[in-house]
Amino acid sequence: IINDFNANNNEYIGAYSVGNFFHGRYVGDNGEKFDEKSLCLEINGLSSLSLLKIAENIAKSFGQETVLVKDLNSGKIYLADQLDSKETFDDAMSRINSKC
Repeated sequence: IINDFNANNNEYIGAYSVGNFFHGRYVGDNGEKFDEKSLCLEINGLSSLSLLKIAENIAKSFGQETVLVKDLNSGKIYLADQLDSKETFDDAMSRINSKC
């Protein structure tokens, strides 16, 4: 996923971390729980749009209903899913912001 992103985007992921370093608990509107047992991927230095694209790609590639995203650019935490490819980034962020 990261290699594909790096090959096809203006931004570049040079460093990232994968592990079980989520602290606390987050429960989504659908009842899905994220806690210290959840696998985490930390990526620094991406725009909010690129972070959303990566999260959607992870959800699709791993067959996940949702992926919890902590966007350090906006200070928001939201659930990203396999969005309709016709939905624009502004539409997605508007929907996400209405829930945050």
